[in-house]
Amino acid sequence: MADQNTPPPWTSALNAEQYATFITTLQTLFSDQGLDATIDVGRGVLAFTDPQSDSEGEFDLAGLADAAGAAPDAAAMRALLTERLDEVFMNFGDNTEALALNDDWEKARGRILPRLHPLELVEDNAETVTYRDVGGGLAAVLVYDLPSSLYSIEPDVTATWPVNAEELWATALDNLRNEAPSPDVEEVMLDEVQVVVVYGDSFVITSRMLILEDVLDPEEFPYGALVAAPHRHLMAFVPILNADQATAAIEQLILLAREEHADGPGPLSADLFWWLSGDIERIVVEVDEANRELLIDPPETLVDLLDALAEADEDDDLSYFDEE
Repeated sequence: MADQNTPPPWTSALNAEQYATFITTLQTLFSDQGLDATIDVGRGVLAFTDPQSDSEGEFDLAGLADAAGAAPDAAAMRALLTERLDEVFMNFGDNTEALALNDDWEKARGRILPRLHPLELVEDNAETVTYRDVGGGLAAVLVYDLPSSLYSIEPDVTATWPVNAEELWATALDNLRNEAPSPDVEEVMLDEVQVVVVYGDSFVITSRMLILEDVLDPEEFPYGALVAAPHRHLMAFVPILNADQATAAIEQLILLAREEHADGPGPLSADLFWWLSGDIERIVVEVDEANRELLIDPPETLVDLLDALAEADEDDDLSYFDEE
């Protein structure tokens, strides 16, 4: 695999004894995974292949060697390398599974989900991802739900499957509805505004904005809902009932969105969205640093709706889900 006696330049953090342990441990760990591995000593790169699928992977060893050099003894180095490589092995396993799913629609159909991303980022990678512009500056990207990751599906793959685009996305949305475990849902009060909060470990919680009609019947909620989708694990929404309630909801959801967007993993948006019968529009929120104010720029159609509701002086009950 490699000369264990002479440390190459990229292993400057290792002495000869440490280098031998480093190489031997790598050999053992890859062998235990059933992977053929080869070190290119000159480049400081390890390449590996799964003999069963011929799938290949490669990663740089310099950073790994630096971390290993800080280990106090051989046992600690082995423990560190085992931990660092566990993620590599999991991701490689996901890659191998994704390649198998690419060639089998019947197996793939139960593993596809839509994940929301900013549209501008997705458009920069349009050749490598299958996506739909869903409105509000958002794109739904088609991904495989794999054991340790979500794996984007390329357009060249979906073009080979025996379904049209509508059937493909309908399948992904059905899988989202049936995702297990289902997310947690709570109704909370934020300064007298009743907010429905959806959260969980899933990476596609915010994608549930695409299926809000499942809980908000357009006939029952004709004005739609205000939605915050700050990061991949959290979505919050408030159905619009009247002008005062909607205005208060915008203020509270903005505070929630900005706080969670700053702190949460997988950030999506610090703005808000107006969902109406499946259509999504963005409510842009900017910060006026000079005056320390939040500037809200809702779509004109939402402004018109709230003006009309204010004029009608509707006096709806602010509780929109039956008490249990």
